[in-house]
Amino acid sequence: MVELHPAFFWDCPECGVENFCRGIVPEFSEEERAELREEHGVNPWEQGSFVMQPEVVTCAECKAAFKAAHYEDA
Repeated sequence: MVELHPAFFWDCPECGVENFCRGIVPEFSEEERAELREEHGVNPWEQGSFVMQPEVVTCAECKAAFKAAHYEDA
């Protein structure tokens, strides 16, 4: 068995290599988690994690760094 982690993938615009980076899973108190669930319409029986994307990503191949944008905002 392996443990899966939330992640993002992206293609480097400089060299074309496909890259992966882990999502950031912040720690929340129960109160903060309840507020976020209410704010985003997540039902109590739904499971999962709130995941944040990195602000900057670096290509594993050419080492170029880029500001990250969510695919819906790009």
